[in-house]
Amino acid sequence: MVAEQLHSGRLRAVLADHARPPSPLNAVYPTQRMVPWSATVFIVFIAALFAATPGLNGAALA
Repeated sequence: MVAEQLHSGRLRAVLADHARPPSPLNAVYPTQRMVPWSATVFIVFIAALFAATPGLNGAALA
């Protein structure tokens, strides 16, 4: 979200020594025999989005 501004120097990290570790995102849905296709597609979409976004994928921003 702000990676570009951090890299350009417009923003700077404060309290970098106190950064929290990344937390996992879990997809929770009712147990059924089959997960609805729409839920599966959404979960795959969100997983790909997070994997490609610095700061959401566990990679450091600065």
